[in-house]
Amino acid sequence: MREIKIKSPAKINLGLKVYRKREDGFHEVETILQMVDLYDTITLRRIEGDIIVVSCNNNSVPEDENNLVYRAAELIQRHIKVDKGLLIKIDKHIPVSAGLGGGSSNAAVTLLGLNRLWDLGLKKDKLIDLAKLLGSDVPFFIFGTRAIGRGRGEELQPLSSGERIPIVLVNPNLSLSTSWVYKNLNLRLTNKENSINLLTPLLERGEIKKIGRYIFNDLESSAIKRFPVIKDIKDKLWSLGAVCSMMSGSGSTVFGIFTDYNIAKEACHKLRIEEWSVFLTETIVDLQEIYPGEILRSMQ
Repeated sequence: MREIKIKSPAKINLGLKVYRKREDGFHEVETILQMVDLYDTITLRRIEGDIIVVSCNNNSVPEDENNLVYRAAELIQRHIKVDKGLLIKIDKHIPVSAGLGGGSSNAAVTLLGLNRLWDLGLKKDKLIDLAKLLGSDVPFFIFGTRAIGRGRGEELQPLSSGERIPIVLVNPNLSLSTSWVYKNLNLRLTNKENSINLLTPLLERGEIKKIGRYIFNDLESSAIKRFPVIKDIKDKLWSLGAVCSMMSGSGSTVFGIFTDYNIAKEACHKLRIEEWSVFLTETIVDLQEIYPGEILRSMQ
């Protein structure tokens, strides 16, 4: 095999609780991670020598060692002692620095793809261990489609995926630095009543209409102070029939959860008159929807 092409999904956070700052500089968090069917595409191609070359159709994405896909390939070369060359092409559709985990997903997919392309025989647990060295969200894209994340977000507990849920994503075409959002978070002002434990059983039972009163993101208030348009988007999604709306991760993307696909589709149509990037998506319920069978078999 000389080349492999894989879809790289986005994620949203269906709840995000931030606790104390850790000794390693990160914050202790608890979150519900959910894959949605908005994709980048990663193409991995063997080349001569042992160099790593990255190219991307988005000029704001680095094409050197500052890109997580480069670091993922380098990690494989170093830890598994592989001296093969690689061209990584990123076809970008997920907004950058938007709280949707695009870079983390790209890195995870690179690990999965190289395991197959280079016939490494790495099992799922080993790939997740390598993913933890790259970033907090990277392991999730190998682990499953919905999970609770604890610690930095990398300690994962599976949740049943249930039925597909229509999700509208709205990005105001503004980038928010994760480090800035956390730096400006006032933990004393976060709502102590917010709890992942209240959200989890509702999701597990598919009681989507009820989650609006419990869904939360502790990072949202500091992000809105920087970009008030985030609240405008939330209000707009509510008015167009969403059962709830919330900023994803550290922003700036806002998602609206709908119970009817046609209502979500109409909401997208109305939102696209704004100068925002709008995506009609659904939750992903099975890894087989996105990763080729040969990829999944190679890590069993």
